[in-house]
Amino acid sequence: MGATGQNVLCGLEDGPSGSELAREGLFTAAMACQAGRIVGLVHRGSSVPAGDTPDPPDRFRPAADGWNPPVDRRAAASGAQRELYDAVRADAALMGALAGLTEASRQAPRAPVHGGLRLDRFHLHASGLRLAGGTRLRSADPAQDIGAFVGEWLDRSLRAADGAGTGAAGPAAPAGEHEAERAYRCCAAFWNGYRATLDTDEGLAGRAVGYAGRHLLDRALAESGGRARPRVPDRAAVGLARRILLAPEAFGEALGLTAPGWEAVLLPAAGRYRAG
Repeated sequence: MGATGQNVLCGLEDGPSGSELAREGLFTAAMACQAGRIVGLVHRGSSVPAGDTPDPPDRFRPAADGWNPPVDRRAAASGAQRELYDAVRADAALMGALAGLTEASRQAPRAPVHGGLRLDRFHLHASGLRLAGGTRLRSADPAQDIGAFVGEWLDRSLRAADGAGTGAAGPAAPAGEHEAERAYRCCAAFWNGYRATLDTDEGLAGRAVGYAGRHLLDRALAESGGRARPRVPDRAAVGLARRILLAPEAFGEALGLTAPGWEAVLLPAAGRYRAG
C-alpha cells in the first residue's frame, strides 16, 4: 500500500485496547482524533494487498426469496434473534433503506478499508494508538469503516442509558447522559481527524451515518444470541437504526459528522425505547 497506509497497521495487540480504555472512561477525544487520522491514512493508500475481494455479503441483503441474513442460516439462532430479524424483514421501508445504502456504497469512490474496524482493534502504545488487524484489508466504500466506529459508540451510549443492558431505568440515566456526550465528542473528533488526512467525497458522511445505523442492527442481533426474547436495549437499537437508515441526512449533526447536536438523538431515543 505504501507509506501512507499500510505502515499504520500493526500485527501486535499488546497494550490496552480501545474497548478496554472506553470501558474505563479513558478513551479520550484526542485518542479518537488520532484514530480518525490512522483510518484516514489507511483509506488514503493507493492499493490493497494481492487477493483484493469485493464487499462481503450484506447481513440484510435483498435476495430472490426475501432477506437472507446469516441468522436465518443458523439452526442455533435464538428466539430473540429470529424475532428481531422477522421485524426487520417485515419492514418494507427499512429493507428498502438497507438496499439503498448498499447501492449507494457500490457506486461510491472506493478505497482500501480495514473491513473489521472496532475499538478493540486500536491499541495504546508509548507512541500513541496503533491499529491492528489488517488481514481483511480490501477495496470498498470507506464509509463502512467510519460507520463502524460511529455505530460502536452509538451502541455503547444506548446500552449505558439502559443501565448497561439491564433494562432498568433510573440511576443509569446520568451515566447514560455522560456516555452519550462522550460518544458524540469521540465521533466528532474521529471525523475531524479523518478529514485532516484526505479529501472526502460529497456523500461520504451520509453513507457513514447509514452504516452506523446498520451497525446497530448487527449488534442487536449479536447481543440477542442465546435469548428467548429481545432485551430492551436490543429493541432500542433496532428502533434507532430504523430512524437513522430512513433519514441519514438528518443525523449527521447528531452523530458528530458535521456540528454539535448529540442531544437530538442519543438521549431522547434511549429514554423513549427504555420506557417502551
